[in-house]
Amino acid sequence: MLLFVLVPFAALFLAMGAHPVGLIDTDDEIRARTETWRPLALIAATEAGVPVDLLLALVATESSGRPGAQSGSGAMGLTQLMPPTAKGAAARLPGMDPDGLDYFDPALNLRLGAAVLGGEMRTFNEDAALALAAYHRGAGEPAAWQREMKGRSGIEVVRERAPPVTRAYVERVLLRRRWFPAKRPGAEVPAPR
Repeated sequence: MLLFVLVPFAALFLAMGAHPVGLIDTDDEIRARTETWRPLALIAATEAGVPVDLLLALVATESSGRPGAQSGSGAMGLTQLMPPTAKGAAARLPGMDPDGLDYFDPALNLRLGAAVLGGEMRTFNEDAALALAAYHRGAGEPAAWQREMKGRSGIEVVRERAPPVTRAYVERVLLRRRWFPAKRPGAEVPAPR
């Protein structure tokens, strides 16, 4: 019986960023580590047509800015892509071999993650809340929620229809966007470690 109580609580705890890395890293450490990826994230975000602050917030939430991150479910790299999702994104990008992917290569992982996020942004008319819910769960459920709640904003739809884990994830990424304001041209950006 205790298992039925602890498992959902643990899932919510993990979705809120309390994974082993997040337990020992402060927000400042996660922000600083993720910020080091800005030059590569800017290239990937520009190519995919997504805001760089959104991509960096996703990276901070998914992997705490750690390129070697791997989840228990098999998601890998900075953007925590599952192999089938990464292969699908690679197949749609020019000059990419879907079978020869190094999921832990930061430039490649950011490019693929940005492509997936960009696809979800286009699917949901640039609504970041619904796009993030789709990135987290797949597009099917958020599309159904949106149809059920026609005329409501994406964040309202997520708050009312998404499971607690997805709701917490979306809100965390959206809050972390503030961590990554636009940089002035020529501003110093530290090199990735």
